[in-house]
Amino acid sequence: MYKMMKVFGVSVLSVILLSTVAFGVGSEEGSAGPGGRMTLLPSELQLSNDQLEKINGINNQYKQVQVKHAQVIQPVELKIEELLLKDTVDYDQVRGLLSQCAPEKVEVRLDMIRHQRAVESVLTAEQRAKLKELRVKAFRGRHR
Repeated sequence: MYKMMKVFGVSVLSVILLSTVAFGVGSEEGSAGPGGRMTLLPSELQLSNDQLEKINGINNQYKQVQVKHAQVIQPVELKIEELLLKDTVDYDQVRGLLSQCAPEKVEVRLDMIRHQRAVESVLTAEQRAKLKELRVKAFRGRHR
């Protein structure tokens, strides 16, 4: 259970970081990002300065949204963690707390999708096609 909560927390932070790192906004082109990822997308997609500025604005907007989600979810997850550290676990209480933060986690996922779509809206059709191609390669690389 704790591992699942930790994975969720890391995934929320990853989205925030990857949105910035993936498009190289605020970092040097080709520099290593979190997890050793390379920030090559600006050059591979040939993003203009205007596109980079728009993407940076979108990323900042969604960072604020993610922080608001975290403010709701983290206290509940801390309560769950406290319950799980006890010798006897009250599963009904854990279930209630999980149910309490589940709707917020749905909103987190929806906002991740909205964020991705907002960034894609800045790209040209050719850049979106290239991005899709890069995602397929990355997905295949992770799932070998």
